[in-house]
Amino acid sequence: METYSASDASIQLSQLMSRISSKHEPICVQGEMNRIVMISEEDYRALKETLYLTSIPGMVESILKADEEAVEDCAKELSW
Repeated sequence: METYSASDASIQLSQLMSRISSKHEPICVQGEMNRIVMISEEDYRALKETLYLTSIPGMVESILKADEEAVEDCAKELSW
């Protein structure tokens, strides 16, 4: 992950935002007292969703089991 000083990030903010959004790579911004990580809104939402889904008991195991199943073996119609 690349690191920028707060002043450099401020000068290049528009360019950095475009790059972060298009490449889905976070950057670190270093201030005098703090460090932050900048990510795109899309990546932030995906991260939140992943954290939520993995917090549900048994969800990770269910996803891993489903990943092993061939698409052809899945039900054609949902029985909801």
